[in-house]
Amino acid sequence: MGRSAEGAAQRQAAAAERASQRQAAAAERAARRAQAAPLGAIQARLARAYVTGNHEYFGPAQGWLEHMRELGWEPLHNRHLLLERGGDRLVLAGVDDITARSSGHAGHGAARCHNAFSDDTSYLARVSSGSAQMRRIIVGTI
Repeated sequence: MGRSAEGAAQRQAAAAERASQRQAAAAERAARRAQAAPLGAIQARLARAYVTGNHEYFGPAQGWLEHMRELGWEPLHNRHLLLERGGDRLVLAGVDDITARSSGHAGHGAARCHNAFSDDTSYLARVSSGSAQMRRIIVGTI
């Protein structure tokens, strides 16, 4: 086989691999939509919030955040919501799982927590199970 034919065969194999990867990604997105569809029907008075855990980082975590937003959930990707009812306030904070930074997903990773609220605000932070390092960060900071 000549160089030209060999190069063409390599390009064809690479194109077939990219097409296979696109098909696998499309199948994964379809499965995610079907699995998460019932979450779109959940009703809440104050907020429907979503925080990633370590399992989202075994796949396309950003895709989960986007899909949950499509279902009407508020992704708390290193951010918070201030919920108020009857004069009481609650900060609902979402911090990426500690594994996010090493996942290779751009823009993902546990952010530093800062106490930017007054002392009369109650705090609630979602921490992945087994994430002792993140617990120390949150408890030590807030």
